Amino acid sequence: MVLTNNRFRFGNAVDYFGDVNNPNAFSKQLLQNIVDRSQSPAILRIGGNTQDRANFCENCNQTMSSIVLNDPNDPKGTEAVNVTFNKNLFNVLANNVPAGTPIIFGLNFRNSILAQAEIDGAFKYIDQSLVMAYELGNEVNLYGDFRPPDYDVNDYARQMREWIPRLRARSSAASSFQFPSFAGPELFKPDMSISELVRLGVPQSIPGIEYFSVHGYPWNICTDEDAAKVDLRNLLDHQQTLDLLDQYSSQISAAKPLGKMMHMGETGSVACHGKDGVSNTLGAALWQLDYALSGATAGIDRLFFHNGKGDFYYSTWEPLSTETSPVPHINPT
Repeated sequence: MVLTNNRFRFGNAVDYFGDVNNPNAFSKQLLQNIVDRSQSPAILRIGGNTQDRANFCENCNQTMSSIVLNDPNDPKGTEAVNVTFNKNLFNVLANNVPAGTPIIFGLNFRNSILAQAEIDGAFKYIDQSLVMAYELGNEVNLYGDFRPPDYDVNDYARQMREWIPRLRARSSAASSFQFPSFAGPELFKPDMSISELVRLGVPQSIPGIEYFSVHGYPWNICTDEDAAKVDLRNLLDHQQTLDLLDQYSSQISAAKPLGKMMHMGETGSVACHGKDGVSNTLGAALWQLDYALSGATAGIDRLFFHNGKGDFYYSTWEPLSTETSPVPHINPT
């Protein structure tokens, strides 16, 4: 089993993997290197914020098209505000990566019609043996305009109990799901946690829940105040790494007795795309090694490190040329 895996921003899937009959050769070779060295492919999670902005249009002309506002005042301003993808994306995910590469495919949780269309497309156009799990929604505890301000764990539990069985019933395939993929550790709406969901009996009552997932970063540059605290010395402080992981201990303890895998479904050195001079350094690579091994010791089965194109300084690799680099390249992490 590969401990460290990759999470790709939904809206960057074609940037990383190419298009039909035109794979991104650089990405494919890097993923093949993992297979050659470990005898097992890395799992690819296709999701993130943009999964909740995605729409499936079966016969649209482009495999994927995105609307990006490029807001210079927003740390996440280069993320797509709308993503449209067609049936060819499933071809890309099946054929532009090493054979047998498993994926976790993110579904839009904005409304049930969007999620139904996406999973119908997946059931129709990709071999279900390649889909390790589906994931309904990304960081629901941070939703702003998608849910009312008083949306809580009981609302989430009710919707999961309704939506997941309906989505699974749309195919005879016994599809698995990963959830809840909350941002953590229990800092935003503390009741929205694996611990509380298990106490309420939610995962126990939904067939197909096979993987638990939490998200987390030790640091962030999402505000100027938080960005000022980020430096390599703090990132490399082993005790701070252990303290971060300890904040997930109650969620890990709640998940393990149910016999399910526990994933750190999205992580990286510094939230809001990383910090130049910190996230893209050898020091960050050393932190990542310490963090992954410490996480495994704490009970996390797999970690999915975040990747995006362009200004994502913590990405494992840059799949295309950019203004600052004429060729695709790997980063220290």
